Amino acid sequence: MKFFETKTDCLQYALAEISATLRDDLDRMRADDSGDYCSDDIKILADKISDIESIEAEAIEALEKYLGPESPHLLRVENPSNGQAFNVRLVKVGQRYGREDCLTLEPSKHGALIEFFAITENIETSFKKMGYFVSRYYISTLEESPNNLPTTGLCLEGSAPEFNVDPETMRMIFMWLQVLRATGEEI
Repeated sequence: MKFFETKTDCLQYALAEISATLRDDLDRMRADDSGDYCSDDIKILADKISDIESIEAEAIEALEKYLGPESPHLLRVENPSNGQAFNVRLVKVGQRYGREDCLTLEPSKHGALIEFFAITENIETSFKKMGYFVSRYYISTLEESPNNLPTTGLCLEGSAPEFNVDPETMRMIFMWLQVLRATGEEI
């Protein structure tokens, strides 16, 4: 694992690594003459690289603002649509989670979890430091979803629409996961 003096250094490194990896993929796709890649695939990837490079400074500033002060495994996000804030916590294999941290995430094909805690006033739960527990998902489930979550958002609790996660917020969460991976986290 690579260590950094500041969060900014870490985020700059991660975004550069993501961009470099995508550029390598793009070069391979352009050089491949097997017909496996259509021009649309190549254009989509080229556009993603441009997006990452054009928003790098904004992304670093936004992620720095929301990374948990005590841990890079905690992200605070807020929905632009309704102002609902969440603490999003990464739970890796072997770590404790659940009410009173009574569970331990065992190794499985699904890997790590992320938990969503709503930050509300007058929280009366055992998760007082984190917020009101709403839901948890395996990261693999979110990433493999047939719905494009960064486009559609995520419904955490069907009976409480205020706990839906906006698409913009989901993009921030996926970017956070990419940053963690790019800095050597095994998720």
